[in-house]
Amino acid sequence: IESAINFVKQNLKKRFEIDRETRRKEVLEIPEPAIREAIINAIVHRDYFVKGANVTVEIFNDRLMITNPGGLPKGFPENEFGNISLSRNPTIASLLLRAKYIEKMGTGINRIKSAFKKENLPDPIFEYNTFFKVIFKRKDIVFAFQKKFDVNKVLAERMTNILTILYRDKNIDIKEVAEIHNVSDRTIRNDLKKLFDLELVLTTGKSKSKKYFITIKGEDFVSENT
Repeated sequence: IESAINFVKQNLKKRFEIDRETRRKEVLEIPEPAIREAIINAIVHRDYFVKGANVTVEIFNDRLMITNPGGLPKGFPENEFGNISLSRNPTIASLLLRAKYIEKMGTGINRIKSAFKKENLPDPIFEYNTFFKVIFKRKDIVFAFQKKFDVNKVLAERMTNILTILYRDKNIDIKEVAEIHNVSDRTIRNDLKKLFDLELVLTTGKSKSKKYFITIKGEDFVSENT
């Protein structure tokens, strides 16, 4: 389980946020609690009698997909999906509960949905026939920025991070952003100048008193790509 979770974490995009105590926090593009629950759910509800099929974790440019053989248990009403739980493998479920991988039986699907709702992300997709799939949609704001404004990936990563901070917090600490990206304050100021030229950022004041604000065009770009 931990190996699968770490594989996903290593291959998803991350952004850095500064919390209220000015500590740097790493945030995955897909909430880690949802990833964990989906992988555990796949192991617990896998149909182990299906030959030649395993639990798979696949990462694509536009989605993360976790699949296990076996759809909904026989006789399980589709309209009750997410409301009631029927374990295909109660012994495995009990072991994982005792190992504290499962907090409470029958809550995995709702935990996945809640993790996405908390981050204001679009709902995950659940598909079930002979296989059960959980599909987490991905958005690539860095790629979208590269494509739209014809800049390299490193520059796009810094500039989209700046835009995201302004979109979320309405202000920016240049020194903190410079430390996150391991560049000089001057580099971040140059990035802000480029964003101003692209009409994604506005400025007020002069020199050290200068303040930066995201424009409506900038807000639209961030909201469409995150």
